[in-house]
Amino acid sequence: MEGSSRLHFVYMTTNMLDGKFYIGKHSTDNLEDGYLGSGVVLARAIKKHGPANFKREIIATFDTEEEALLLEIEMITDELVRDPMCYNVKPGGKGGDWGLKGRTLTEEQRQKIRDGIARSDRSKWLPKDWSKAFTGENQERRTASMRKLFQDPEFRARHKAACQAFVQDVELHRSNTTALWKDPEYVRKVNAARTEALQRPEVKAKKSAAALKMWETMPTLVCPHCGKQSRAPGPMKQHHFDRCKEALREA
Repeated sequence: MEGSSRLHFVYMTTNMLDGKFYIGKHSTDNLEDGYLGSGVVLARAIKKHGPANFKREIIATFDTEEEALLLEIEMITDELVRDPMCYNVKPGGKGGDWGLKGRTLTEEQRQKIRDGIARSDRSKWLPKDWSKAFTGENQERRTASMRKLFQDPEFRARHKAACQAFVQDVELHRSNTTALWKDPEYVRKVNAARTEALQRPEVKAKKSAAALKMWETMPTLVCPHCGKQSRAPGPMKQHHFDRCKEALREA
C-alpha cells in the first residue's frame, strides 16, 4: 500500500566519465537515498568506476508508481536500448509484470504522464516524442557536452584509464574464449546447438532473408577482358580479370 509521503519518479543516471546513461523509475521516502539504478550493466559500471562518477537527475515525479512506470515504458523504447550510449538492456516495463506490457496507453494515462512531467523541473528536457529523446537536437547537445568534457585534461586522463581497463577486460575475455574453443566437448556442444538451430523454419527464413539482402547490396563486377558480369566475387576473381581466358590469349 502506498503512503502519502512516498515519492515516485522517473530518473536518468549519467556516467560523467563517458556520457553513458540509464533511465529508470524509483519509489522512495527520501530523495537523497543515493539510489542510482538497478540495471545489470549499470551496476557493473558503478562497481567499476565508483558511485562518485555517476549523477542522477529526476525527469518527472508522479503520485503513484504505476504512473511512473507508464512514462518509463514510453521512454525506454527498443530504439533507445539499441543506442550504444544507453545502459538499459530491455524496453521500459520489462523489469516487472504489471499487466502493462504491450498495452496501448489510454488518453487518461497519457494525461497523467504529462501532468507528472509538468510538475518536474526537467519538463523542458523532454521532447514531445519521448522515443526521440536522444536523437536529433538532443543528441547534438549531448555531443557538444562530451566535446567540452574532453577539453578537460583530468577528464581525459580518467577516460583513458577507463578505456585501458576495458581493453584489459576484453583481452581477458578473448583469452578465456580461445581456451574454450580448444575444448573438444565445448566445440561439439556449440556445433550441435548451431545445427539444431539451423533446422528451425524461422532461423532458415532469417538466414535466407539476410543472404538475399547481402546479395542485393553487392556490387556487380565486370571482367574487362570478356565482359562477364556477376555479383559473386569469388568465382569472378578465380576465373576472370587477370586469370580470364581472353587475357591469357592476349598474352
